[in-house]
Amino acid sequence: MGAIVFERRKIFLILGLISFLVYFNSLGNSFIADDVSAIVNNPLILKPLRFWLEPSGFLKSLNYLIGGYNPFVYHLTNIFLHFTVAILVFLLLSLFFKINTAFLSACLFAVYPINTESVTWISGRPYIITALFILGTYLLYHRATPSVSSGSPISRPDGTAVVKEAAAFRPFYYILSLIVFSYFTIQHTLFSLLLPFFMASSDVALKRWRKNIKWWIPYLLITSLNLIASRSEISNRSAFMTVDMGFSIVKNPLTYFVYSLYSHFWLLVWPVRLTLFHEPIVIPQSMLDFRVLLYALPVIPLLIIIFKRAKKLFYCISIFILFLAPTYSPIPVSSLVAERYLYFPSIALSAAIAFLYETYSDRKARFKKYFLFLFLLLIIASALRTIIRNMDWDNPRAFWQQVLSVSPNSWNAHDSLGFIYLSEGDPMRAVEELKQVIAMKRGSVTTYNNLGVAYTMLGNNKGEAIACFNKVLEIDPEYINAYYNLGRVYMGINKDKEAEGAFKKALKINPYFSSAHFYLCVVYFNQKEYNLAADQCYEATGLGYKVPAELLELLKPYRKIH
Repeated sequence: MGAIVFERRKIFLILGLISFLVYFNSLGNSFIADDVSAIVNNPLILKPLRFWLEPSGFLKSLNYLIGGYNPFVYHLTNIFLHFTVAILVFLLLSLFFKINTAFLSACLFAVYPINTESVTWISGRPYIITALFILGTYLLYHRATPSVSSGSPISRPDGTAVVKEAAAFRPFYYILSLIVFSYFTIQHTLFSLLLPFFMASSDVALKRWRKNIKWWIPYLLITSLNLIASRSEISNRSAFMTVDMGFSIVKNPLTYFVYSLYSHFWLLVWPVRLTLFHEPIVIPQSMLDFRVLLYALPVIPLLIIIFKRAKKLFYCISIFILFLAPTYSPIPVSSLVAERYLYFPSIALSAAIAFLYETYSDRKARFKKYFLFLFLLLIIASALRTIIRNMDWDNPRAFWQQVLSVSPNSWNAHDSLGFIYLSEGDPMRAVEELKQVIAMKRGSVTTYNNLGVAYTMLGNNKGEAIACFNKVLEIDPEYINAYYNLGRVYMGINKDKEAEGAFKKALKINPYFSSAHFYLCVVYFNQKEYNLAADQCYEATGLGYKVPAELLELLKPYRKIH
């Protein structure tokens, strides 16, 4: 027993080392995309207890308390979480394969490039935490329930087989597993729905389902109760995906099933063209209606054959299909394709390679060293690809440019890159990017507002700027920045009355908008309404706006008279 503990400690140490080394160059990366709204612009990040039911938010809040807005702390936490998942993957695979095989497969998972979106991107953290809960719950369940049938062989660390009697039921681990699962279901309804099926497929692969089928029932009951309680949340999620993401419920849901599995499969086995947004979704004509059956039907008999002859391989395939279910659900609850969705299903690849390696290296012992060489070569190549991929996430500008190099029709990427160019003081390139978003008919109020600001910065496009801000207000009459920006443009073309009206509307929405008070002061000053200008000047000052000392001095007597 002591030797086994020692071997596992060494394995854990190596997994930690390679996880850190392969993601080391991500530690200096910036906040990207959703990181800004979730961390930098999130006032709730100061209150960790606010997120006690949301582990990802709780950890981000703790990261803030430790390191403020330094991305290093957040990235380091992601690497540590990923390393922990890699350990759990090893423990899972060691139930099915020899220790050495499970170790190599866990190393492959730790360095595999498809996981960079979940690890390198701070906002990908929920997918790591989901994997932690799924694996942790299952391993506790496995330890609690009879795990080895009497007389069946198991493997020592050196790969030799021994016989072990069936373990007795352990209520402590079973109750602990139910507690962890219950907590998990509160925030991850969809994935918790899949976990009982994951348990069932594992028990079938390990040939222990007849003994344990009764222990699945509490998990199914918890899932069912949570599903009933979350009907409204799921409905809202579906409405969001249908309207904002452009999805609709197709006549043939099998189309989504085939498209999702086909796309994710190639991303998993050939992770070269990686990007945050695999859009727009284009489903080939040959994959529509009844033709989709040509893709799906041959797979069914193949799965039946694999189930009968190689249950471990069938289990690997089931992980991939099962945990991508939200992407091809008839009720839209997620995007169709995303690399972060493959974080947990990528275990299927590691497990499948473990199966192939163990099966064929045992059958052809003289070629075993060559199989081992190929396995190690795959791990090294994957690690190098991950290190290179980490560089794509270095800073927002480089990141969005890389996204467009892979997905040139991604309106999200054009929109984000337009904002970056605008913030960098490059309005010409910002206009180019934002106009492409509008041409795709995906422009939001933010898109039009940013385009208006870009036209304003160009100086000779005031008419286009006004048209953009008016478009924003047509879509959302309460969009305060559009009124403010419109007022600034009118000031620039000496339309003081129009500027006055725009600033007043902004202040009607938010009376504490200090910049609007200041520029309204300037408008009144230009109109020689000095008493009104003085009022607005001191309103701005009271709200913390740094009014020029010269203007304060000029308006001081009018403030006294008034």
